[in-house]
Amino acid sequence: MFDLIEGTVTHATFAGALLAELSVSERGMILKRVVKKHDELTSGYKVADADDGTCVNGACRGADNLEFDYTRIEPDGRVHVEVKSSQLKWNSHASTLQWKVAFSGVKCDLHDELRLAVYTPDALLIFVHGSNAGVSKAGKVTEVKGMDVTFGSTKGECDWRVAVRIIRTKIEQKGCQFVGRISLVAPKGKA
Repeated sequence: MFDLIEGTVTHATFAGALLAELSVSERGMILKRVVKKHDELTSGYKVADADDGTCVNGACRGADNLEFDYTRIEPDGRVHVEVKSSQLKWNSHASTLQWKVAFSGVKCDLHDELRLAVYTPDALLIFVHGSNAGVSKAGKVTEVKGMDVTFGSTKGECDWRVAVRIIRTKIEQKGCQFVGRISLVAPKGKA
């Protein structure tokens, strides 16, 4: 499934952007690996893939169904880290008209740390999620499917660059820690 539907504002904004032509799933897997490597390089600690584990029915969990994405090995113990990524998207609902990022399937009881990766046309922004920032629940379904974490720009703000600054500010004001920006644009003269 592709989330860049031709003719949409999001599609036009991401035209030619690195990773834009990948499926949501493919891009998500790449972004998880990038965030994991970023964590290892910036924290100075070793990281390891999560163990497969088993489902409640006893079956082995697949790579896309793990309780968390990787483990950071610190001197005082292991930190189970979950990575959720979201592409900046234009919400064209008549009452909204805003840029937003939405992370779904967040199950806070299955990891120690949640890292949010915001995919924009020119960069990947990485945050460590704090407390209940941007969290919404859906009653009993939440236990099975997890929570959603959503942040939006000011309604009516059309410039995605301005919207990213607004969203970053909102994310940080809600208690999330900005830990990195990785450029997705080749330096001039290098393609």
